[in-house]
Amino acid sequence: MADLSQYQQFSIPGLVQVVPGTGDLPMIQITNAFAECDLFLHGAHVARFQPKGQQDVLWMSPLSAYQVGKPLRGGIPLCFPWFGAHKTNPSLPMHGFARIRTWSLASTAQLSDGRTEVVLVLNDDPETLAMWPFRFRLELKVVVGPSLEVTLLIENRGNEPFTCDEALHTYFNVADAAQCSVSGLNGVMYRDRIRFDARAVQVGDVKFQGEMVNAYMDVPGMIDLVDELSNRTFHLEQQGLGAAVVWNPWETTAAANPELKGLWRQFVCVESANCLDRHLLVLPGAAHRSFFSCQTRN
Repeated sequence: MADLSQYQQFSIPGLVQVVPGTGDLPMIQITNAFAECDLFLHGAHVARFQPKGQQDVLWMSPLSAYQVGKPLRGGIPLCFPWFGAHKTNPSLPMHGFARIRTWSLASTAQLSDGRTEVVLVLNDDPETLAMWPFRFRLELKVVVGPSLEVTLLIENRGNEPFTCDEALHTYFNVADAAQCSVSGLNGVMYRDRIRFDARAVQVGDVKFQGEMVNAYMDVPGMIDLVDELSNRTFHLEQQGLGAAVVWNPWETTAAANPELKGLWRQFVCVESANCLDRHLLVLPGAAHRSFFSCQTRN
């Protein structure tokens, strides 16, 4: 059993506590008048956001490996400092190292309007510098209320500019991916990752009719994911995030993944990102702030 005594100072009776999560990974449990939320220190990973009286907004694979050094499958994995495979060294972690590092718990607070705020921090260390030779500080702020709000601050603590990617790789809990659609992307250019990054322009709503990895560039600030079977709409807002990746592996690709086999209908990913055509350039001493929120509507 992990020793969680170091986190006692962050507990707020009835609202916030740090408990042993699956795999004995330290997990922050948040419960307030609006919702419940689970947040792992491993990867600063939001694993659950369940508004009162509703189903969970997020999907977690029941087959996920809850182990140090391995990413959690589902919820909101955090991709940084690169998206996808590393361009020159494929042996480095897919989607970067932020999602497999243990973050520090910096603060917890009950806000005046009844919402709850948790702040996690990740700094460079010898292991990250061996993979990516830049000094940085990441701060992830999660606010739990009627909506889930996630703010990521990327600070350049070094003497050289760096280029990076970031993404909130959100898995949404749906009744049937084949009966979902995404609105708000009509007329937006995307790169079809399955078809060697062929470029196309979205016409109408995005429909799920097979495996899809579409990376939309220069997206609007608001997008809706419509789950037709459950009559639920996920309203997504993003600021400082210029791209959105819409993904579902469908049956064949999911079958090759031990954490997704037979489960592809249960989720759709709409990932708020800065990647591909939208890399970030962060100057020495400067910072970039990104904001994402999601709220359900019936």
